[in-house]
Amino acid sequence: MELAYMLSGGAPVVKRYMAGTTISTAGIPVLGAVDAGTDFASVEPMVATGTPTVSGSQLGLAIDTSGTVAATGITNDADLFVSVIINPDLVIRAKMNNGTTSNTALATTAPTSADSTGATLTGATTFDNGAVWGYTGTNVGSFRRSDDASGSLAINFVNGTATTDTYLAVHGFPCGVEITNFESYDLTTDLTQIAAQTAIIVQDNFATVDMELRDSTQSGSSNSYYHLIANAHLFGSSAIT
Repeated sequence: MELAYMLSGGAPVVKRYMAGTTISTAGIPVLGAVDAGTDFASVEPMVATGTPTVSGSQLGLAIDTSGTVAATGITNDADLFVSVIINPDLVIRAKMNNGTTSNTALATTAPTSADSTGATLTGATTFDNGAVWGYTGTNVGSFRRSDDASGSLAINFVNGTATTDTYLAVHGFPCGVEITNFESYDLTTDLTQIAAQTAIIVQDNFATVDMELRDSTQSGSSNSYYHLIANAHLFGSSAIT
């Protein structure tokens, strides 16, 4: 993950914080120390999946790494610290990934029957309240919000859909808010990318500002991105609350 921009247009504010656990990868989202019993200092990595993010705990994006952090045996103070962009209005650019192993290309999907009205992608794999866009074929350059996991669209494509088309579909949509929860995302195991084709609504971690949705001529299956902002930031949320 990387800095995309500040929602307010300002400059990034970077602080050096003591890591509560070893942070060995740059470009990961971090939280304020949630559990004093297991976290020794100020910041810790976000959990990849399965555990909701504690409300108001998001701190920002780590842009470098710490040394080894432990309760004993520390010989260099500098090893304990990590640099974090802490602006509440930080927008993070995060790569869309298929599954939990980073740099796995998104899977394409295709309708099993044509629809001249462009209103459905019958037989295609989509995500409820997710984005779907033309990868090859008649609807390259267009995207829509999907209504369910089986190809229903909120608004029809301008062109009809054909069985020779291919599409990319992911979880999430710009400004999307689930009926019972914030929009949220699972992360890859190394915390650097988004598991975009896994529809999990437990994290309460990010709201979607924008999406970079690329087609086959732009290698979109491995070159598409979310623009994400913290749902509830430790220093004041700029997202939906």
